[in-house]
Amino acid sequence: MAAVHVTSRNPTVDGLEVTQGLTWASWRPGGEYTKKVVLKNVAYDKKKIDFLVPHSQVFGTLVYPKAVTLNPGTTYSMPIVFKPLESKQYEDKIEFKTKNKKFSIPIKAILPDADIQIPDQLNFSYCAVKDSVSLKFTIKNLSSFILSFKWKLPQGFSVTPSDGILKENGVCPIEIKFSPDVAGVYDGQAVLVFGDNKWKQLKLEGIGKYPYVSLKSDLSSSSENQSNKFMDYMLPDEVLDFGDVDFGSIATKSLEILNTTNINASFTVSQLNSGREIDRFFFCPSASGQIAAQGKTAIKFTYQPIISGHQHIEYFAITPFGQLSRTIVKCIGRGKGPAIKLSSTSIDFGVVDKVGQSKTLTVNLTNEAYLPAHFQFNTGNFETDSVFTVSPRSGVVKRGQQVSVSVTFTPTHSIGCYRRLQLLINQQDSLFVDLYGVAHCEEFKPLAITSTQISRHYKQMQHGMGTLSPEHLTQLLSANKISAKSGALDWRNEADRVSQSDLAEFSSQSSQPFSSLFRKEDPKLEKFVTLEKNKFDFGRVTNFDEPMQQTLNITNNTKAKVTLAWSASGGVNSKSGFWVEPQVCDIPPLKAQSFRVFFRPDGFDKFFGTQLEAFAFFKVMRHHELVSDPRCVTLPRCVLIETIGHTFNSIKDTFKADMDISNKKIMMPPCVSSTPSYQTIHLVNRGTTSLTFNFDSDPKGHFEVWPQAALILPHCVQICVIKFTGDECQKYSANIQCHVNHNAKYLKTFTISAFVDSPALLVDSNAMVFMKPTCPGEIVQKRYAFRNNSRLPLNFEWRINKEDQDYLTVEPSSGVILPNEIQAHEISLKTEKKKVSHYKTFLRVTSDMTKVHKAYKVQVVCETTEGSLECREESVDFGEVICGNRQTKTLTLFNSSNVNVNFRLAYSARVEGDYEDEEVLTDKPALELSPLGGTVPARTHKIIQITVNPRRRVHYQFDIQGLIVQSANEDEAGVDPIDLCTVSVRGMFPCLQVRDAQCFGAAENMSKVYLWRLLNVDRLNQVLDADPEHAELRYSAVSRMSMESRRGEGRHGSFDLANNARSDAINMNFGSAPAGSPNTKIVLLFENTSHVQTEWNFYFPADLKLELEYWAQSGDFSEEEFHQLMVAENRLFRIHPHSGNLLPGQSVSITLTYQHLFPGTNRIPVLLKLNRGREIVLNFVGVTVEPQRRYLHFASPVHQFRPVPIAGTEPPQQFCETTTLELYELYNGGSVPLKCSLDLSALEHCKADNFNCAIFECLDKELYIEPGKSCALRWIFRPVEAKLYTVEVPVIIEDGETAVIFFEGMGFDKRDIGDKGIENSEDTLDSIPTRQIVAKPRQEVFLSEERVAFGDLPLFTRGRRVVCLTNTSYSDTVKYQWQPNSDPYSKCVNIWPLEGTLGPLESAMFKVTFTSTGFPSFYNLDFTCQVVNSSQMVRYEHDLRYWAQVKAQQDQEFTITEHNVNEIHKVGGSDSALKSVRLRNTTPPLTPSDIDFKHYETLPPIKKTRGDKDHRKSNRRAREVLTEDGSEVWMRPSPPKPFILHLGVTARTHSVQEFEESFGTVSSFFVDRFLSRFNLITLSEDFETDIERLQKNPDKIVCLCSEYDLATGIFTSLVKSMFEDTTFHQAIRDVQSEPVPYFAQLKPEDYVQQLHQTEAEVEAQPHTPPGSAYEKEEGESKVGSREKSRQTSAAKVNGLKREQTDVSFQLGEGYSRQLSARSSMKKQPSNLNKEYSGILKPEDTFMSGFEPIDEENYKLLQSVRADRIQQGKSAGITFSGVHEELERPPKNEQQPREGTSSSLMHPHMPATPELRMMERNNKMMEMLKSDAEIAFSAEKSLENCLSNIINEAVAQTFNPVMKPRLIAESMHREDTNI
Repeated sequence: MAAVHVTSRNPTVDGLEVTQGLTWASWRPGGEYTKKVVLKNVAYDKKKIDFLVPHSQVFGTLVYPKAVTLNPGTTYSMPIVFKPLESKQYEDKIEFKTKNKKFSIPIKAILPDADIQIPDQLNFSYCAVKDSVSLKFTIKNLSSFILSFKWKLPQGFSVTPSDGILKENGVCPIEIKFSPDVAGVYDGQAVLVFGDNKWKQLKLEGIGKYPYVSLKSDLSSSSENQSNKFMDYMLPDEVLDFGDVDFGSIATKSLEILNTTNINASFTVSQLNSGREIDRFFFCPSASGQIAAQGKTAIKFTYQPIISGHQHIEYFAITPFGQLSRTIVKCIGRGKGPAIKLSSTSIDFGVVDKVGQSKTLTVNLTNEAYLPAHFQFNTGNFETDSVFTVSPRSGVVKRGQQVSVSVTFTPTHSIGCYRRLQLLINQQDSLFVDLYGVAHCEEFKPLAITSTQISRHYKQMQHGMGTLSPEHLTQLLSANKISAKSGALDWRNEADRVSQSDLAEFSSQSSQPFSSLFRKEDPKLEKFVTLEKNKFDFGRVTNFDEPMQQTLNITNNTKAKVTLAWSASGGVNSKSGFWVEPQVCDIPPLKAQSFRVFFRPDGFDKFFGTQLEAFAFFKVMRHHELVSDPRCVTLPRCVLIETIGHTFNSIKDTFKADMDISNKKIMMPPCVSSTPSYQTIHLVNRGTTSLTFNFDSDPKGHFEVWPQAALILPHCVQICVIKFTGDECQKYSANIQCHVNHNAKYLKTFTISAFVDSPALLVDSNAMVFMKPTCPGEIVQKRYAFRNNSRLPLNFEWRINKEDQDYLTVEPSSGVILPNEIQAHEISLKTEKKKVSHYKTFLRVTSDMTKVHKAYKVQVVCETTEGSLECREESVDFGEVICGNRQTKTLTLFNSSNVNVNFRLAYSARVEGDYEDEEVLTDKPALELSPLGGTVPARTHKIIQITVNPRRRVHYQFDIQGLIVQSANEDEAGVDPIDLCTVSVRGMFPCLQVRDAQCFGAAENMSKVYLWRLLNVDRLNQVLDADPEHAELRYSAVSRMSMESRRGEGRHGSFDLANNARSDAINMNFGSAPAGSPNTKIVLLFENTSHVQTEWNFYFPADLKLELEYWAQSGDFSEEEFHQLMVAENRLFRIHPHSGNLLPGQSVSITLTYQHLFPGTNRIPVLLKLNRGREIVLNFVGVTVEPQRRYLHFASPVHQFRPVPIAGTEPPQQFCETTTLELYELYNGGSVPLKCSLDLSALEHCKADNFNCAIFECLDKELYIEPGKSCALRWIFRPVEAKLYTVEVPVIIEDGETAVIFFEGMGFDKRDIGDKGIENSEDTLDSIPTRQIVAKPRQEVFLSEERVAFGDLPLFTRGRRVVCLTNTSYSDTVKYQWQPNSDPYSKCVNIWPLEGTLGPLESAMFKVTFTSTGFPSFYNLDFTCQVVNSSQMVRYEHDLRYWAQVKAQQDQEFTITEHNVNEIHKVGGSDSALKSVRLRNTTPPLTPSDIDFKHYETLPPIKKTRGDKDHRKSNRRAREVLTEDGSEVWMRPSPPKPFILHLGVTARTHSVQEFEESFGTVSSFFVDRFLSRFNLITLSEDFETDIERLQKNPDKIVCLCSEYDLATGIFTSLVKSMFEDTTFHQAIRDVQSEPVPYFAQLKPEDYVQQLHQTEAEVEAQPHTPPGSAYEKEEGESKVGSREKSRQTSAAKVNGLKREQTDVSFQLGEGYSRQLSARSSMKKQPSNLNKEYSGILKPEDTFMSGFEPIDEENYKLLQSVRADRIQQGKSAGITFSGVHEELERPPKNEQQPREGTSSSLMHPHMPATPELRMMERNNKMMEMLKSDAEIAFSAEKSLENCLSNIINEAVAQTFNPVMKPRLIAESMHREDTNI
């Protein structure tokens, strides 16, 4: 056979061009790779080719090996599949055979060779610590396939990227970064892992060094300055003084730093803040940089002052990378503004002889600064009508220049004129110029004004004499009340000065020159004259003919006449168009005068404005002869008003504004609270026309601008002053807008910020200065640093007590500390002879802006003691340490003295935990100290190693003490120990807890509570939380697998899985299900509740690899061992995942799976191992039930009832205080329904052993349970003694096995245990999570709560909860429906709504209502909600319709399969024709006679076709089966399986009295007494059942609800009136106190026999347990009612028996015994009430005879009753009256049936249980009546009637807390009203 060899082109063999060979190079074991062999016929004839498949199993073909025919030119492709199993080389071939020749094609798989090219070594050389150095290179894939790679680098190195994928022959750039953490040599190997665990190494080398950066010239005193930690942080190493820097300019300085190491040093420059926000004026543009090795660099610092006249200080830190060292730089600078000086501060114009004559003088302005100075005289920018004219009014004084300002004096009246003119300068305080002159005329010649008079005038104003006239001053001088000291008048009495002072702000005029600008009145005029307003805005004026006018009122505040003269001329002579009339006017003392202000413009489109000036003076000053004493001369006051107006048509469009602003960001100078600060800006009008501006007001009122509105003439300057006032120490900011020309497009915005600060220093937190210990008498010095933490310059002063001044001094003792400045003062102390010198000194700081000062206490301490031993750590907490692990920490011993200290260490231990002290003391020591002794040099420390090794899970506390000894070998006896520190450690073990459990698969119908109990989760959590035994800690999770002996150690140790009957072994029951059911899957959520990482493992017996025992070696298997091998071999139980690690707080979901393969009970032990923790044996138990087997499954064969308290202290009440009902759940784990019954004979034995009291009572004797469903047994537990009761109850399964359940109950006495009772941990539900944490597969809908707990509720109340259902799907819509519960107690719970639809991501809210009725019970109910995916349901319905359509089509269509149809018709058919006829679902064979009619064949079953391919794909649940001929059958689509959600409801109901005693008042609940009339559990569900109930109780009066309410109201009023009737109360008391009559002792002899006969008849009545199958077959729907009636009748007989026992006697017994029984009844009224309640039930009361129904049902009932009466008449029964009482037939017609009463039964009436009950009641009533006639008939009748009335009244209208028993008790008390 020829072989095809590999060539450059495909070879040709026998006319076929074939593939030269197949080779697989890139592959992995377990994969599947396909290539094709191509055959092409290049000949001219057909080729028939046969081939053989490869011999190897790893190569295969996808086609069947049959002959292939190729026409000329055609091609055939054969796919070859390669499925490698191992990593080795494979070779094989494919053999082909043609007609002429054989040939083969080789196929092989070569091993892939992965290789990557990398460098051999990388050397990073030197690198600074905390810095990084990077090197880049590339790696190349040398393989022919894709490779993934991943880097593993040693410490100190990092790589980017750390992993990736390389294509064939691809490259990838790699960057490795070297970042040393500490100084040292770094040498390691970088490992590159690629391919199938291949790797290459790359050697990495680098050296880490500490960088060091220093200044060019270090300060020699820097080491001395760093005397404490506070100073280490604060004191500078270099000072940069910028000097005076002009306002707004930037100054720069450089600082050179050196790198003295041989590595590159990176550094950062940061500002050192003091913790408060400080204004920044200094900046470092280079915030970071790098200095080359042995290099240097210059760091630039800039200073830009934005506030002039203030000095600024800031600190910067230059820190190398890693913050290993730091250099502090101090920057100092001062902002310098303009410096304008006046050549003269006053201008004296002297005396002008003629009014109107002008005189001009000049004053020079000189700018000594480098900045141009903008100035403005406070005369406004208008043409002022003043006697003093200034020119220029504003302008700019450039650097070093001088400007001459001329002032012209033109008086308009013969008066003295004086005005203090203010000069405003930007960024400089205001200057003032005094202008004064006098004008004479023929009539008036005032006194000339001199500079002496001006200074004397202001002094007198400060003394409070500003409003005194010259006459008054003369009188005071004459009266010697004032004196002329130092040239000025002053009060002789200081009190007069204080009371008369009116202008205190004049004293601070020089410090606050801008204050007068923001006052509504001039301070000089405040007490002289008062102006009503000083600004007049006339607005727009259009009438030029008539002047506009406004009124001005001026008040004279003095006691003398004042004359007011206006300077402006009136009328047409006015320069500005404004004037005031009258121009001269006298104002009487303390009077007001009105003036008119006129305005007449002289042109259009103009702005007008001016300052109108007037001078106010005392009238006597008009002539010098009127003033007798020159010392009493007063100066005139200048009165100013501002006027403005315009003649523009539209103020919005005046003219273009061209205005320059000095700065828009304004920083106010710092100030203190309530003290204003001022800042100036200038506005320059660059245009040729005037402009106006207007500032908005600050809404918060902190900022004010002067002037708020003004006019700026062309090329003029306006100085604006900003005032700031703040109340709190904080930052203030505001944005103030400036409107120019009232046009929005010229709007300007100013940002203003300010700070209110207070004097504050940043000092050491302790303010303690500890001097170096020294000998007595020596002087010790130390520097103490502090920082000004405010923005204010502060004056400081050290104040030392006088007695300490000889020992303590501080230099400097006083001075100024600038804002943000750090100062270090030197403290010198001369020590005394005493051991400790303690001095106190105060550092007092204050600001010039405020009188408030602040003092800081600094304590100076110096010790002269001997040695001392301290511990820096007060406590060392190791936290939680795993028991058996060692952990070490350090302890630092510090010697603060100047001598060496020899020490010894000792410790005492304290243990807190659950163990006894004796057990812990026997353990090895848990603490080790190393060393235990030694020497600590002076002022140094010593490190002590502390090693803890906890042995138990307790809290260890060790108190470490130190003993100071004189020498290392000296005995420490007699030395007091020193408490150094406390060491604490908590021993712990790794711990897991189960937080949630979910089940699905075969166990999806199980509730959460039932599942929790099946798995014993509470027990598992309890065992997991316990301490492990010593043997459990012997092996770790890894070494546990290599145990050597199973026989020697395993059998008798605690790790034996075969012998799993350990005390802590936990049974985990997987429930039961029929064979073939889906797997039972349970998901447990384990959470790591410890504080350490927990490693956990699950081990099956085969996982431990233990040594085989003798039975395995010999081959003898026991039945149990064989069963374990079978379970393990078939993997019936699986766990995923079976191991893992959990960090603290992490959770993991573990899935436990049980397969229902083999019927029977399957068990296997599993070991749960926590590394260094517990080893717990889990016994997995699963039950698989055979088909058709009845199997009853329950969680545990032992059930414990909740503990129940017994009654109180009085002997007769020895019954339980409460009667509670509990449920015990049974589960049908089989596939068929089952009936079971309970053998309650053990209950009767228990009753006989306990004084004939029913301790246990089961209300359900028979049960019927559907497959996969559960049912609950109702039990009542009533203990009579405080002990444990146990009863064994067999459960008999019909056609099944009998199971035995043990029931246990505990009774306890509250007097011994308390009201809380005994906790039953086995039955608690608190540990079960209420919310779902673990999601089930395909779960898209979640409940907000899986279990709703209503808690404790009193009877006849309702509890409500809200539960949400959420659809988490983003696309699917679901439908939900709550399923009805078969449990009768589920009627107490109402869920609304019951069904609905949820869209994607929608939620629905349900209201769950619980109604407590019946008697006290424990409720544990489970409700299920079925959720169906609407999308799946739509697809199912679509597939079902299509399937039905195709099925109907194939049922109707048929195919003729006979080719010789005509012949068959002729000859009548043949046997071969019979075989060809095929009918579906035709069982009997066809006969020859049928062939005439069966010539056709129906269509085969529904099969796949191409047309329905898409429909088949859409239904994933569709199943395909094969028919006999091999064709596929399309089965009927299955509906989507609904998802089941469980909602558990738990509650505990109490009687009202019990609830009050245990939980307090019931005021928070609404007790509905109407609920006491019925029981929701037995309530009928429809009206037909109610009619049936009424038919069985014909004594009921059917009425409307309104009639029922009317009757209830009448009887309620009757009872209320009886309660209020004192006569009735007294009658009740008299009846109780009546003596017992003699004939009460007489009884008939057959009385007792009649009683026993009645009881026997009751017990002989046949009854059927509720819920049995027998009842369902007979269709009896009211069996539960019959059972209840039977129990009620029995209770009545028991009550009769008890009464008979108390009051009946045999003939001849004494009267004293009867009297004792009567007295016992009076003492125990509750017993009497119980007897009545046992005989007279609520349905026997007078109100229970009514049955209220609505009107519609009332009419329906009337029709039913009419039919019933008609049927009774036909049977010979007559009815009469409303009550429909049965009339007794004639005596000769009575044929009483067995077990019925002859007086009531009719021969044609069936002996129903209702009639039997009526007969029994009648018998008992006759016996009672007979007994009453013999004994105390009157008393009994009255008590029965009263009890019925009270019961009904209390149940209807009175307080629900009130009970008949309590009322009965009050009836028996003589001193208490009802």
